[in-house]
Amino acid sequence: MQKTRQTQRISKLNQAMGWFQDNTGEWKFALGTEVIAQEGIQKCSYGSHAPDFVRNLLPYGTSEEWTELTDVYNEEGYEGLAFEFLALAFGAPLVRFTGFQGACVGVVGASGVGKTATAIFALAAWGAPQGLMLLGEDTHNALVGRMGTYKSLPAYI
Repeated sequence: MQKTRQTQRISKLNQAMGWFQDNTGEWKFALGTEVIAQEGIQKCSYGSHAPDFVRNLLPYGTSEEWTELTDVYNEEGYEGLAFEFLALAFGAPLVRFTGFQGACVGVVGASGVGKTATAIFALAAWGAPQGLMLLGEDTHNALVGRMGTYKSLPAYI
């Protein structure tokens, strides 16, 4: 994969992440400075109008550490947090294949049980989680802007 990344040409990317169709109709997935397609991974740059927060879509931590830390969700009693983790980390991009335009998962419960920590951990699958989170005090325009940019990626408020 590293060799493929190094040999692909650099191209310009628009400001939206996630699934998109190129001019040939082929579906591809944009994430940060990479476009993933059937033929491999292509390096790209951010579009001139890309918001600053997309620069948080970058490798964060190691896959070995991240995988090891998921073991906590195999414990009895953590089923709800495991669902939250899987929905955020892996479910969001799959919504595109369901026929729905989007999905919303609400996680409620007592304070201190791990809801926010699980969300931060799941967002780390996509980049630097603190920079990807939406804040409750963000304006309506900021929330809509982020959702439009994230497209197929998870949004956590």
